[in-house]
Amino acid sequence: MPTIAGAPVNRILSMLPKTVKRQISGMVRSAVVKALDVAVDTLELEPPASPATMFYSFLAGIAGGVSGLFGFGALAVELPLTTTVMLRSIAEIVRRESEDSSTLGARLSCLEVFQADRR
Repeated sequence: MPTIAGAPVNRILSMLPKTVKRQISGMVRSAVVKALDVAVDTLELEPPASPATMFYSFLAGIAGGVSGLFGFGALAVELPLTTTVMLRSIAEIVRRESEDSSTLGARLSCLEVFQADRR
């Protein structure tokens, strides 16, 4: 079930030709994978005693607020930043649970949690 906030975007996407939707989907997929790479690559060597999830929530909130001040034009900067911050938080939790975040399985787990948060 799509979210109410995503309804306008879904409506616009439904009107586009299939080839354009495929291109957009590929670009989004690529951007999320790059964000995950950055998130995992910036993890410290030793995991902290507890994940800094509150800090990441605060950071994502600030980025969203700044984006709101500058309007739709800031979305191109805010969305990748917020996505990376959220994936960083998820990757930190996965690593704290003794998963090797460099493995494909752990990265897929991060994406699965990220996707589940979107429903």
